[in-house]
Amino acid sequence: MSLHLPLSNRLVKQSKSKISRLLKILIDVGVITLAYFLAYAIRFEGNIPSAELTAYFHCIPILLTLTLTLFFGFGLYKGLYQYAGIKDLVLLFSAHTVAWAAYISIIYMLRVQWTPRSVLSIYWLLGFIAMGGVRFSSRLLKELMSFSQGGKSRVLIVGAGSAGEMMLRQIKTDNNIGYYPVGIIDDDPNKRHVSIHGIPVLGTTRDIPQLVEQKNIEQIIIATPSAKAREMRKIVTYCETTGVDFKTVPGPRELMNGNVTLNQLRDLKIEDLLGRDAVNTDGERVAEMIRGRVVMVTGAGGSIGQELCWQIMEYKPEKLVMFDHSENSLFYLSNDLQTRWVGGFATVVGSVCDPAKVDRVMSKFKPSMVFHAAGHKHVPLMELNPEEAIKNNLKGTMTLADASQMHKVRTFVLISTDKAVEPTSVMGASKRLAELYVQGANRENKTTFTIVRLGNVLGSNGSVVTLFQKQIAKGGSNHRYRSRNDSLFYDNFGSSRFDFAG
Repeated sequence: MSLHLPLSNRLVKQSKSKISRLLKILIDVGVITLAYFLAYAIRFEGNIPSAELTAYFHCIPILLTLTLTLFFGFGLYKGLYQYAGIKDLVLLFSAHTVAWAAYISIIYMLRVQWTPRSVLSIYWLLGFIAMGGVRFSSRLLKELMSFSQGGKSRVLIVGAGSAGEMMLRQIKTDNNIGYYPVGIIDDDPNKRHVSIHGIPVLGTTRDIPQLVEQKNIEQIIIATPSAKAREMRKIVTYCETTGVDFKTVPGPRELMNGNVTLNQLRDLKIEDLLGRDAVNTDGERVAEMIRGRVVMVTGAGGSIGQELCWQIMEYKPEKLVMFDHSENSLFYLSNDLQTRWVGGFATVVGSVCDPAKVDRVMSKFKPSMVFHAAGHKHVPLMELNPEEAIKNNLKGTMTLADASQMHKVRTFVLISTDKAVEPTSVMGASKRLAELYVQGANRENKTTFTIVRLGNVLGSNGSVVTLFQKQIAKGGSNHRYRSRNDSLFYDNFGSSRFDFAG
């Protein structure tokens, strides 16, 4: 029985499509017939001579046949009237004009029937207006219905640019969207006292708190994807004072095709408010280093390691070796990579502190590049477990660096931390010692050792920003970290010993 369901559904859809097309044809037949008759009535002021009526009845079949045939040829019956736009109007104008010109040519060249030229001119105008009205009436009705408030959330849109216009257009065309646009906000003085799709620009960002109160706004949509961080912080400041929910559209980096949809609305991210310029990678140089070579990433299951793996695979290495002590992280990472790249990478569970394991892996895969991202990151935990920081961050780096020299790795990149600059914690000190060891090894052999220091990487597992976001979501934090002997307490903020700042 289930095998017949898709076929029956397809037949039902085809039947509905044929009925819809037939209905459109019948409507056009009625409109053309009526418009041509009205052209005679207007020309003769309602008193049409019998000879002209005879001409009308003789010629109307020719007019209908030509017009419907050309409408089919121009594809006018393929579109849906509720989505009619400027392109449909231009297509109708072209088809109607061509049919009108062909009709005139036939009746005059073949002398089928004499028809006053004024009647033909009036018909062209009446026919275009009537058929255009039929096609746009469905969309007009839909848009009028979409602007009925009926239980919808009253929305204020910030930004009268292309993104704001797209938001309004989608709200107008989809009656199921639960938004009712009340007004638009924009700081551009040239856009004041204007309307977009019938929605007025009510003021600037400074007016947001006042307008929210006056217009009973329930939600704010920030449609300024190209706004700089400073401008975004100003907008957010005004929105926060209102107490209503606010969302934003994706930024330029997230918009690949230039279109903005209501489905892309999201809460603001911390990176929306940071005034840091993007660092552009020289893709060609990176490709030369990676393409066709074996690359090994330690700590591949971590947030930084995972991002490295994704980007390395983009440059088509001969093989990517993902090394991590966490089997769960590697399992999910390999599954994700498999959706885009079949093969081309290997997963190895092991610790960088295990010299025998590291040696076996390098002997088997013979990497020419190593990205060493493995290491402990959390300052408070390393304060409580200093021996683990030294073992993992220092000893692990020493083991990997020695193995890289032994197996003639061309390039070794140590992913370090800004906390190694002037270390005030065990974690920072262990990373600084690892840097010093790598710098020393760089002078002794052909392996090129490089160090990259990272601060708080947004979204990474070790970023304090993630911790702050969780605490803010809970309304602040009074949590304290307790030492192992329970005799000392350290605040989350302000403690030099817990050097969170990145």
